Amino acid sequence: MQTTHGPIKLYVNSTGTRCAAITLHVECGAFGDCEYYYYLEIFDISNLAIEPPRVGPPVFLLQTKTDLFGGGEGEVNSSVAISDDAGLALVGSEGDRPVRLISTADGSSIREFHPPSGSGTDNIGAGAVAFAEQDKSVLIGWREGYAEMHRRLAPVRIEVLVSRLAGGKSVEKVVINNGTLYVKTGEVLASETLAQYKNGSELNVTSITSLQSTNPSVAQIQGRKIAIPANAPLGGQANVSFSYNDLGTVLETTVKLVVGENQVSRGDTNGDFTLDYLDLIEFSRWWMQNENKSNAGCDKVDDSKIDARDLHYLIKAWLDK
Repeated sequence: MQTTHGPIKLYVNSTGTRCAAITLHVECGAFGDCEYYYYLEIFDISNLAIEPPRVGPPVFLLQTKTDLFGGGEGEVNSSVAISDDAGLALVGSEGDRPVRLISTADGSSIREFHPPSGSGTDNIGAGAVAFAEQDKSVLIGWREGYAEMHRRLAPVRIEVLVSRLAGGKSVEKVVINNGTLYVKTGEVLASETLAQYKNGSELNVTSITSLQSTNPSVAQIQGRKIAIPANAPLGGQANVSFSYNDLGTVLETTVKLVVGENQVSRGDTNGDFTLDYLDLIEFSRWWMQNENKSNAGCDKVDDSKIDARDLHYLIKAWLDK
């Protein structure tokens, strides 16, 4: 495994499919002061016949430093546990720091755990951390002399967001749970999957969500991305399913992709999802002007100007209605 920084500790999950490395990067100044940067790097070791690929970018954990007089913390001891699906990491370190439950998808902290004494000088950090009961619980051993267990909540549903180019210029995110999305040939969509919980919290589970397409000639799966082939047939359809397995509970949502344009959106200039005289009034307001954020719905041919070409396009869309 090729790590980005020097590894100081290695951990493997109970199924033997993921390896986590705590890595360290040290920067020292001219006067003997040093800064220590700790990272978590995760690798897929399910197939040892190939070079283990990295699962996501390095996740920053903490930073310490020493000054020229030897003051400061310097290097600290840390402990890590990885869930069997590699979606979560539990990270504890010595010193006045909480134990963090981290999403390996984006490095975000889901929850922080503090010892019974709370934060402050009495907190000397965690000595050990672990997942238990098939990842349904987390265990933390505090150096001050306590051990505790916390049970995980199960998610109730997943939400899928798709990032795409809007008007060929800006990126927009669209929520498409069990809905229909009209796509263009040659387009590449980036998906993001969020697990939703009863208490209102959410977890990014993009890296461990499985995507499948019923029609590769319309939608091809490339990791978390969905590629629409350049030769995809107009009107072609594909159902793309997003599946997330959490502690044996499978949550799924399906999105229908259609190659072409929605008839309503073709002639809609004001964004009210209806075709009527208000669309003509909106178009006339911006006649012969350059496209901007306020009038992007009027530039139908996407040439950055609202002119006769857009009018011809709209007339056809209105007549087709």
